[in-house]
Amino acid sequence: MTKVESGSGLESILTPNVHYHFHWMGDHWKQEITSVGECQSIPKIWSIEGLVSDSVHASPTFQHLRIDQEIQGLTIARLDGCAGSHQFSGRFSLTERPDEVVMDVELSDRSNGTGVPLSATYLIESSGGHLVRAESATISWLIPEARLVFEADPPCRIESHEAGLGTIRLTAVAGTDPSTSLQTLRFRWKWMIKHSHQIWDREL
Repeated sequence: MTKVESGSGLESILTPNVHYHFHWMGDHWKQEITSVGECQSIPKIWSIEGLVSDSVHASPTFQHLRIDQEIQGLTIARLDGCAGSHQFSGRFSLTERPDEVVMDVELSDRSNGTGVPLSATYLIESSGGHLVRAESATISWLIPEARLVFEADPPCRIESHEAGLGTIRLTAVAGTDPSTSLQTLRFRWKWMIKHSHQIWDREL
């Protein structure tokens, strides 16, 4: 059963295995993802916002958030915001199933044509030994009790880098189209639960 909780500067989507939090940081919403229950061995994840350089944003900056429970098992967080010439919007759709939780994300950026690709950056508490790269758009962690997958829809891609202190920086990067000022990035997180009688023989 998925629940939505609201507090002072904190909005949360809660399932028995994944807690997806949005923290208000004074000028933007920051994401914190905590795995619990049967997925508790999966490390914590944070979004990274802010400028990487004068024109490159690590992730979209959102100032407005609304969370709706659409139908049973589907909860959608809608966000929008701006930074300089960028106008960001985001749709985070969380679906709970018996053996997995999926957060589908669609981000868009309408800007004045800077040519800088739209990206979404996260930091995960992990070590390189857990990471398995399947292809340019998929990265997964194989853990005995569960599996975590971070994947993007081509032509978007996934990049990973050691970030120090036992962390990994993950970035989903959109493909660029110089003919339009609108960029779209689609990616997802998947928490796949391994029950005691199962083995990992499913395709990602």
